[in-house]
Amino acid sequence: MQIKKTKVILDTLDDYPRCFQKNISGARCHKALTKWVQIHPEDAFKAGKLTRLYMNHWLAIPFFEKSTDLQDFSCKDHDLKLAVLGGLNLPMTGNEKIIEASSNLAFLKCAKDLREVVKEAAVPDSSLFVNVCKKLDLTGAKKQSCDNL
Repeated sequence: MQIKKTKVILDTLDDYPRCFQKNISGARCHKALTKWVQIHPEDAFKAGKLTRLYMNHWLAIPFFEKSTDLQDFSCKDHDLKLAVLGGLNLPMTGNEKIIEASSNLAFLKCAKDLREVVKEAAVPDSSLFVNVCKKLDLTGAKKQSCDNL
């Protein structure tokens, strides 16, 4: 890993955790990882897992979205699930792209593995519920809450 003025440059993907160990700001580490994935798109899924571990879960969504056609992509991955739930639980204003990407992962690419997980997590009055309730087959009080939105 190289540090030039305020810029962090990863020499390997393993430098990302080291970045945090050196008490460098998360924003600088994340920017370096984003640059890494631009040059090494085959590492997008691994970058998503690392981001989910070291940063806010939802920040991993762009990496997971970029990795959907890679060999190591897995809809059953625990980090992917947490990132999708985190992305869907953001307030809509200002987070439209992350929510859309999270929704695409949950309801299109990984519907078989994530739809029910999202449905369980969808509790009324949460941002997640507001963002996805119209995409879920809800019944009872949850359906009524969704209809009232």
